[in-house]
Amino acid sequence: MADTIVYIDPGVAGGIGDGSSWINAYSSMNAACIGSEFVDFSGNDVIFLCRTLDGTKDTGGGATIQFLVNPGTIYYRGSEALIQTYLDTTKYIQRWTDNAEGIDCNHDNFVLENIQLEPVGASADHCISIIGSDNCIIRGNLIDASGHTRSGRYGVNNQSNTNTQVYNNFFNDITSICVAFINSTNGGFYNNTFIDGGGIGVYFNAGSTGCTLRNNIINSAAANNYYFEVAKTSSNNISSDATSPDVAFRNISLTFENKGALDFRLAAGDTEAIDAGADVSGVFTVDFFGTTRSGWSIGAHEYGAAAGGASVGVMSKRDIHSLIMN
Repeated sequence: MADTIVYIDPGVAGGIGDGSSWINAYSSMNAACIGSEFVDFSGNDVIFLCRTLDGTKDTGGGATIQFLVNPGTIYYRGSEALIQTYLDTTKYIQRWTDNAEGIDCNHDNFVLENIQLEPVGASADHCISIIGSDNCIIRGNLIDASGHTRSGRYGVNNQSNTNTQVYNNFFNDITSICVAFINSTNGGFYNNTFIDGGGIGVYFNAGSTGCTLRNNIINSAAANNYYFEVAKTSSNNISSDATSPDVAFRNISLTFENKGALDFRLAAGDTEAIDAGADVSGVFTVDFFGTTRSGWSIGAHEYGAAAGGASVGVMSKRDIHSLIMN
């Protein structure tokens, strides 16, 4: 199965804007989705590959991924891992204010990785919405909703799916539920870090089955950090309140490196999380920064990994040639 790469660069100048190369890149994910909707990819994997060289943010609005003919796997991917998340002002950021989900994908086999999402204002809807789709992965992303004021919106709205896996993500200040598993089968929630939200951290409703969550940090959600209406498999999940399903990890508050600068790496004093997680190498082996996990710290950051650490292993099908500045 071949890869089809669709290039996106909000700072692109000139070109014909058909997404065929960096020079001819689309200027937003929204434009790329509209331009790709009726293309017959004949079962190929499709990679929406995103970058910015001058710091221009993608403000083209929320994006709906839909195709006339189902492709293979669909990737929405930053052109390199967010290894400079706290230092690099040229990282790709999708910021939207319109009444739409940041990403709405109803196809099977969707992978969202290495993207920073920023909903802003009182109109923006859910950050990520995946409904009726199987075998989807959300990994290595930073979702910052600190400028979002619309109530009742989710970080991940995941409904009627099988085998959705959410791991190695940072979520900041989600207004309602951070990640919702609604009528989902075999959903997995591993090594995520959720900070300062206005509602529930992670929610599994009564219609969900086969749920597993391990090694997550939910710190200072205004409502229940964890809320379940169904039996689940769990271990080593930290809560800043008394709702962790794992008693030994309740009522723990962590400090992190610099929350004000979106630096949610574990600080040296966060000993309750450092090397305190379960080994889930059967699902993945690296952290948010692409550093191989060894001690299995809880949360998206393996303690000891620098913000500029290696990114090898984060992207399962990374196209090195596509990073060449052409």
